[in-house]
Amino acid sequence: SLCSHIRHSCTPNAAWFTLRKGFPKGKKMLHVINLDGIARREEITVSEVEESVLILPKAQRSLRMFQHAAGLSCKCARCEAGNEEEDERIRYLFDKLSASLAVKPPTDTSTGAAQECLRDLD
Repeated sequence: SLCSHIRHSCTPNAAWFTLRKGFPKGKKMLHVINLDGIARREEITVSEVEESVLILPKAQRSLRMFQHAAGLSCKCARCEAGNEEEDERIRYLFDKLSASLAVKPPTDTSTGAAQECLRDLD
């Protein structure tokens, strides 16, 4: 199965989308979420946690991910690097993206700001 060959990452380049309800029988589709796609031979990664967990600093992310499994830790590239500045940058960009997407109706300015955030996150 393809699922068994895709690992977790706190900076995923793909995401699962359920086309029909009724998991495990619901049809799943894998969507590339990198703006430039996934390069040949690059590992495909997905997040196994909610997006709200991904924007947390490493220590908080780890607590949320492994709250029922003491002693475990995430081994993805982002967590292994342990860069607090990068965590703060990601948090800032997600907050900015959320604010841009909250503008109703969307404007050219809010759409441009959202697209800039996505490029910066990529």
